[in-house]
Amino acid sequence: MMQSLGLDGMSSNESDHKGHKGEATYYILHKDWCSCQITAWLCMLNSLHLHL
Repeated sequence: MMQSLGLDGMSSNESDHKGHKGEATYYILHKDWCSCQITAWLCMLNSLHLHL
């Protein structure tokens, strides 16, 4: 699934360093072109990755 999405199917990783004492802070932003089901699935995979 991840290979099928490719780079064009993902949003970029942009962080907010200024507002958080220089530490990278990432936000999940809903894009109009992105499926809510795929976003939920990717969030679950990201959480699993961070947990493991």
